[in-house]
Amino acid sequence: MATKQEVIDHLIKVAKKEDGVQEHPKGSNRGSKVDLYQKADSLGGVGYAWCGSFVAWCIRATEDDLKVDIPWNYSASTNSILQWGLDHEVVHESPQPGDVMIVVSPQNRSHAHHTGLVLTVDSNHFTTEEGNTNKDGGREGYGVMSQKRDNGDRYRFVRPFDLMKFETEPQKAFTVIIGTRKLPVYLIGNAGYVGVRDWGESLGFTVEWNTSNQCPVYDGRDALVECKKVETTVVGPLRRLAELAGLDLVLSGDTFTLKRAVPLTKGDGA
Repeated sequence: MATKQEVIDHLIKVAKKEDGVQEHPKGSNRGSKVDLYQKADSLGGVGYAWCGSFVAWCIRATEDDLKVDIPWNYSASTNSILQWGLDHEVVHESPQPGDVMIVVSPQNRSHAHHTGLVLTVDSNHFTTEEGNTNKDGGREGYGVMSQKRDNGDRYRFVRPFDLMKFETEPQKAFTVIIGTRKLPVYLIGNAGYVGVRDWGESLGFTVEWNTSNQCPVYDGRDALVECKKVETTVVGPLRRLAELAGLDLVLSGDTFTLKRAVPLTKGDGA
């Protein structure tokens, strides 16, 4: 199963790829892609305000891609989305990436006007990807666009990931020392994983990435290992990487050291 961070990252990726989609004709709440967004919600039909439909479509696409179940009500109604979040106690007052932003009335924060997905957050602002909006951030627009919004009481945030059960996130349980560098080793299951780029560079290899085989390339040779992602770092199994590099691992306490360094020979890992 994907980790929480992988699900959030993928949801954001899905939303950002839709940037630039527009109604056809403008003002119609229709269009080939807009119709698909509306088919993803629970209302049924086409031709209505579709900011909530866009969120529903992004969530469904993430579920299909990652084979996960994300708790959601798939409503086109922003009021219904907010109420669902309140009922499930997953409404927050400050944003995190992956949240479903709800625009509310400062005078009545239970009344929702518009929605979108949070992409990034800093101390004073957050960015979103929103459907049925315009360049001014309006709620009756004509396309999918990224917006930058100031933090404030006009917003609430629904976080469906609070309801999901994930495997324990990888922990930095060990360290491997390569020369003067100390690299974190993540424990995933019962195996230790290390950042594939840092590993290769620490050993003096030229590091590239083979997109077809989804593996690192060290000095022009594929290292065929099963890679995973920890937050933004691509990691590979430490023991297998060491074997491919002709190295033995020696564990003392929580620290690995290396011995018997042998350069990668032609055909290793290829």
